[in-house]
Amino acid sequence: MSINPSVETLLTREKAFPFLKKPPTPEVWWRWRTRGVSGVKLECIRIGSTWYTSAAAVDRFIAAQTEAAIAQPDSAVTERSEATTRRLKSAGLLTAAAH
Repeated sequence: MSINPSVETLLTREKAFPFLKKPPTPEVWWRWRTRGVSGVKLECIRIGSTWYTSAAAVDRFIAAQTEAAIAQPDSAVTERSEATTRRLKSAGLLTAAAH
């Protein structure tokens, strides 16, 4: 689905995520548009030199990320290496029973 600027209100990076403490940095905004998160890209359109998204596109972005995260099987979680386990134990961050 793409943004329809005649129907949806366009939002800049600074206004698109009002529920976050601060707006995404330009680098994060670029990454969300181009590479995405868990295979999900933020829908954006460019007018002149400015990129815009919409509240509906943000909602779709968040919902699709959540669905992708829920759909990942437990096997997607990787095992800790022995070296990492030793470092965590020596730092007091991991108990013997947690490994």
